Amino acid sequence: MDELSRVKEGLGNITKLDMIDKKIIRALFSNKRINQKEISKKARVSKEVVNYRLNNLQKNEILVGNVAIINNLKLGYLCSITYLKLQKINKVREMEIIDFFVNQDYVKAIATCTGHWDIFIVCSSKNIIQYNDVLREFENFCGENLKKKRSAIILEEYFLPYDYIFKENGNIIKKQKVKNKMIIDFIDKKILKKISTNSSMRLVELAKKTKLTPEAVSYRIKKLTENKIITNFFPLINISKLGYHWHTVSLYLHNLNKKRENQLIKYLKDHPNIVVVIKTVGEWNLEFDVHVKTSQEFREILMSIREEFSDIINDFESNLIFADYKYTHFPHGLMK
Repeated sequence: MDELSRVKEGLGNITKLDMIDKKIIRALFSNKRINQKEISKKARVSKEVVNYRLNNLQKNEILVGNVAIINNLKLGYLCSITYLKLQKINKVREMEIIDFFVNQDYVKAIATCTGHWDIFIVCSSKNIIQYNDVLREFENFCGENLKKKRSAIILEEYFLPYDYIFKENGNIIKKQKVKNKMIIDFIDKKILKKISTNSSMRLVELAKKTKLTPEAVSYRIKKLTENKIITNFFPLINISKLGYHWHTVSLYLHNLNKKRENQLIKYLKDHPNIVVVIKTVGEWNLEFDVHVKTSQEFREILMSIREEFSDIINDFESNLIFADYKYTHFPHGLMK
C-alpha cells in the first residue's frame, strides 16, 4: 500500500512518548531489517514489551508503517521535485487532482501544503524525456486549475533519523548520489517495490510473491543493501500525533563555492529537527524538511541558518505540509 500518511494537520489527541517508546522507535531507524529480538536488545526491554508497545504505537496511529529507503539515483533513475499553485479550485476538484497524482506510476510522494504552493510532488522517471512527458501529463490534467509550477531535479538526498524525538546527535545519515549506476533484474525490482512500502514484510511472504526461497530473498536484500541501493530501513511516524508540524524550505543560493555548500549541507544534516536534505539543480539549490512544534521554533531554526550562511543564502521559500497521500521509494512505473 503506497498511501502511508506521515502528517495530517488538524489532528487532535496529541500523544506523548515515554522513554521505552522512544528507544523502540530509535531502534527502527536502522541500516538493516530488524526483528523484535534485536529491538528488544537495543531498547533493553523484553520481546513481550516490544510487541505490546509496537501494537500500541500502531493502534494509536503513531507508527503507520516501515519502509526501505531506495537509492533511485544509483539505479540511474531521474528524481524530481515539483510544486503546483492552483486556481479556480474547490475541494472536489482538489481531491480529483490529488487522486490523479496518487495513481500516477512515477509519483513517489504527494502532499498538500499551505504557503506559496498548494501541492508538493516527488517523482522518479527513467530519463529526462520521460520526466518531461510526466510534467506535460500533470499540466494537461490540471488544465485551467494550474496557475503555475516550479520543478527541480534531485542531485543528492540525505534521509535522517528523527533526532528531535530522542534529543541525540544523528547517527544514521545516508547520502544518495548519481554515481556508479547499477543494473538490477526484475526480481530485485519486485523485492524493492514490496519493501519500499512495507519493509517489515516477512521473508516467507516476500518469497511467495517473488517465487523464490526465503534464503534467496534474504540474500538479495543483503546484496542490495551492500551495494547501497537500499540505504536504510525507516519507521513511518505520524508526526501530527506527536504534536509536530512539517515544513519544507527551499534555499536560493548565490556566491557559492564547494566549501561553503558542503558546510551548509553539514549544518543542515546535523540539526536534530531536520529530517531530509536535498541538493537540486533547477530554480532553487537546496531543500530541506524540518519538524517543529511551534511557528516560533520554526522561525528560530530558519533564522539561525540564514544568519550562519548569510553570505550565500540569497532567498528562501517555505511551505507547511498539510497532509500527505502517497509515499514510496520505488513507484510502480519503475517496474516497467
